[in-house]
Amino acid sequence: MTLGVHPIDLLWLDRPGAISSWLVPTEAGPVLIDPGPASTLPTLRIGLAALGWQVEDLAGVLLTHIHLDHAAAVGDLAAEGVPIHVHPVGYRHLADPSRLMASATKIYGDRLPQLFGDMKLVPPSMLHNVELGGQLTIGNTSFGVHETIGHAKHHVVFSFDCDGTKLLATGDAAGGFVPEAPEFAPAQMPPPDLDLTSWLSSIDAMADLNADVLLVAHFGACHDPQGHLNRLSNSLKRQYQCIHQANNPQQEYREFLATEANAAGVHDPECMHLRAGAIDMNISGVQHAERTGSP
Repeated sequence: MTLGVHPIDLLWLDRPGAISSWLVPTEAGPVLIDPGPASTLPTLRIGLAALGWQVEDLAGVLLTHIHLDHAAAVGDLAAEGVPIHVHPVGYRHLADPSRLMASATKIYGDRLPQLFGDMKLVPPSMLHNVELGGQLTIGNTSFGVHETIGHAKHHVVFSFDCDGTKLLATGDAAGGFVPEAPEFAPAQMPPPDLDLTSWLSSIDAMADLNADVLLVAHFGACHDPQGHLNRLSNSLKRQYQCIHQANNPQQEYREFLATEANAAGVHDPECMHLRAGAIDMNISGVQHAERTGSP
């Protein structure tokens, strides 16, 4: 990407285009948005070095949320002197990630080390709450902090300008993006925080920010923010209803999502958004939301 803002492909499970960390240069040093899993730390270091930086050069890490695919590396980075900025609800889980890791162990079992690694605690001296609705300034760059719940109850997106271009780092709030198939609008709908109504409101709020480019964690720079957000809103409703109404969610939702992907030009069944784990997660998220009444 141009403008001095760069994605670092973390090559999660050795697959390109699955999880990215975004590097933003500032006068105080580079800032990382979502450093990713602890399991991909070696790849993150290589990516930083390719851009001329090392971990000790980082002026800070901004977290959109604390899910392990976005945030498990923060304890390691904090141990090397990097300040971590997070939603107030996520703060306590970074100060003591034991409950978060215990929950992840129940879900992923022996696969957890390979998938995400171990999230280490962030010392209080390195951990900072972001001001929701406020600004966080690092060096010469001001990041707007916008709460965008729905995917998670501790989710924010960060808006900032670079060379006259308005950028919005979206974490999972803008779903996924497949550059070679931009009409496809996948989304990650995990339990326990999935709230469709709140997420749709968050999408409207992101649209109102009128960004020129979305920096999507899964994966890439989207230069049609309004079109993408509109497609995501419509797709979220369809996906949710498909799972909610299905007699056999595993079969019917899998076929539904594959049809949408194929129509948009995605034909790789191992695409991150079509993997069995992603299908299972979305079904679990919707079923949990229905049981708890969160929509």
